[in-house]
Amino acid sequence: MNRHRVWQQDLKAENSTFNPIPHSLFPIPFTDDHPNRLELPVHSNPAPQREPIKIILIGSRAGVNSIVHLLHHLRFAEVFEWTDPLKAPESLAIEPQYIMRLAIKYLPHHSHR
Repeated sequence: MNRHRVWQQDLKAENSTFNPIPHSLFPIPFTDDHPNRLELPVHSNPAPQREPIKIILIGSRAGVNSIVHLLHHLRFAEVFEWTDPLKAPESLAIEPQYIMRLAIKYLPHHSHR
């Protein structure tokens, strides 16, 4: 099954003090119908024309799991796409009980980035 999804995220929430980055400085295309929405073709499966992007979450077990579920709710990554909790390396962990979870997403190669 080809799991392709265009990830969309509104960058401006209601009642926020969001100051957008100028579009010319942002490498991801904004949609024409909504200037504060990004679209990025995110894939869950590798392919020759895709670049693997590794995502690492490090923190308390509760905090990391909250972010995993938030990203699932935002339709960025399924919960099962993340590794089971792993002990975070001492060089990256601020607290000894911190864990990490990893996921890989695949983006089309862009020669201009």
